[in-house]
Amino acid sequence: MISEKEKGYIVCEKNSKAPKLEVYDFINRFDGEVGVLKLKGKVIQEVAVTDNIQYPEDGKIVYKFYRENGKPLLPGSSLKGSVRTYFEFFFGNENADLVFGSNKGASRVLFEDKYLKEEWLTKVDVPKFIAKPKDRESKLLVKLYKLKPSEEYKNRTNQMEAIKKGRLNFNIIIQGLSPDALKAILFSFGLFKNYKFPLKIGRGKNIGYGAIEYEFVSYERSEFSKIQNIDYKKFLEDEKLGNKFLEKYKIDDELLSKIKELKEK
Repeated sequence: MISEKEKGYIVCEKNSKAPKLEVYDFINRFDGEVGVLKLKGKVIQEVAVTDNIQYPEDGKIVYKFYRENGKPLLPGSSLKGSVRTYFEFFFGNENADLVFGSNKGASRVLFEDKYLKEEWLTKVDVPKFIAKPKDRESKLLVKLYKLKPSEEYKNRTNQMEAIKKGRLNFNIIIQGLSPDALKAILFSFGLFKNYKFPLKIGRGKNIGYGAIEYEFVSYERSEFSKIQNIDYKKFLEDEKLGNKFLEKYKIDDELLSKIKELKEK
């Protein structure tokens, strides 16, 4: 029997103690942060977002990268789902619904789709993926994937199209977040000093694929936003301010210890 730690992931209890973050509705969005968050992503494990169709090729099954109008596309929804998973862990379900949206309210963040060049893709060896019903875990739990691949699935006789290791740029549109809500997003992207970690996305997360390390580039604030005096780059470089924020939102040593586990290779 392979233990949970050897399966390439850990199951964690979400933070239920975090205070409620403040957000603004669309009409009043300029009372909060409105702008474009620019990040640079370093693909450290090949990333695959597939179309879920099995293509036979030379006696193998090939899982092809998602395409739109014939062009490879990394959907913004996949990026959004990736960071939301970590956000839920650190800041809880209620805050995630406020920031990323739910059936009760609109999202305050928009992740742009990213078209890719064909030469940015490669093929990696994978097992045959078997569709399984999603785990019906408690809404209080979340599955986080480690850099270290699972000890399962040693027999990798099929292939999957994936983004090569390298760098990509990402834009995220912010509409009506409080400064703390934006800082929570920055933390969930692994951008705080001393608390950096890669995020997993797409297919094969448990077998050594799908890891991106993010880097803050800039935040281009709308001139109409009433908030004009916060420099997020300086905030990310200030360890004391970062720790004060984590203390405010009840992100304790037990939660932070999971970051070390996620980075294990």
